[in-house]
Amino acid sequence: MQVDTTNDAVRHPTLYKASGDLVVSAADGSATHLFRVHALILAEQSPVFAGMLSLPTTGGADMQTYDGAPIVHLPDNAKDVTALLEAIYTPGYPILKNARTFASDVYGLMSIATKYEVDSICVAISARLKEQWPATRTDFMLAREDRHRYAVGPFFCGGPRSPEPASAIRLATDFNIPEVLAAAYYELATHDIIEGDLWARDSSSPRWDLLRPEELLRYYQGKHRLAKEFFEAVDVFDSVYDSDVECETVFDDFEDDGEFTDSSACRKALAKARYEWDRAPPSLSVVRFRLTDADPMHTLLKIYEGESKPGKLCTPCAGAFQSHCVKTMEALWDALPAIFSLKDHPFYTPVPRARRGQH
Repeated sequence: MQVDTTNDAVRHPTLYKASGDLVVSAADGSATHLFRVHALILAEQSPVFAGMLSLPTTGGADMQTYDGAPIVHLPDNAKDVTALLEAIYTPGYPILKNARTFASDVYGLMSIATKYEVDSICVAISARLKEQWPATRTDFMLAREDRHRYAVGPFFCGGPRSPEPASAIRLATDFNIPEVLAAAYYELATHDIIEGDLWARDSSSPRWDLLRPEELLRYYQGKHRLAKEFFEAVDVFDSVYDSDVECETVFDDFEDDGEFTDSSACRKALAKARYEWDRAPPSLSVVRFRLTDADPMHTLLKIYEGESKPGKLCTPCAGAFQSHCVKTMEALWDALPAIFSLKDHPFYTPVPRARRGQH
């Protein structure tokens, strides 16, 4: 049975292939979109399509055809069907998406690819998301270090924009990609919801409207816990005091009351730096007793790389100081699953910790 060509039927400009032996239709509002493709290619990529195309047909006058080929009507949105067919016919298609909006751009594609079990596309999207969001302690620290250097460099121009975290959380949660959740929630927590308007945002703010109530709860609880980590991060200034490092600047000194004491230029420099840091903590504001823009990893990197690090430490003290900074950053990464209650997440599985020597 020949299907009528209605006025609202639109043939796709590149996916209506003259050599195709199957017509696929999908609706988008009031319009019907038509694609002419190859049944063998669909069957090879999707076991669901293979099963659909293997079903017996009545044949003859009862079989629906269009333009001389069998026609299959899909209930899916035409935009998603277009993305699916483009990805099937264009290897690497999901990887070419805009880096910042990748997760939201491919959500529809991931949904329809999952439905029709096109595993090659699902794997490609998952791999790309994991590339954007570090899943190990080492990769996380390197990623934060790169962003920090752009932010404090002499030619600051905004640096590379990080991927949008809320859409990454949505994609990872809905399609079981738990490895990216720790880094994505951390990035989300460094942003603040515009007070009084959950949906107010500009191009640089997270997609708050994509988050469910339980995810917003994780955000608020994690942000509160990160505030504590932020204030505890500066304890690294006191770390050298508690270590067994043999300072090269130790000298004998006497207090005003004549009592003998052991002091050093390094310890005085550390104490001064801690005092200056406590007076003017960076990237921090308190609004109605609520911490905003708390980024303890950025804080530790600033301390480590010299913005607030004492400039005249001896070699042993400098080494010990930097070692304590690194250990504190490592401990922060290890604590992220607990900070954001990810251990209770239905799909969460801990990522193996990086071995020593990989840093």
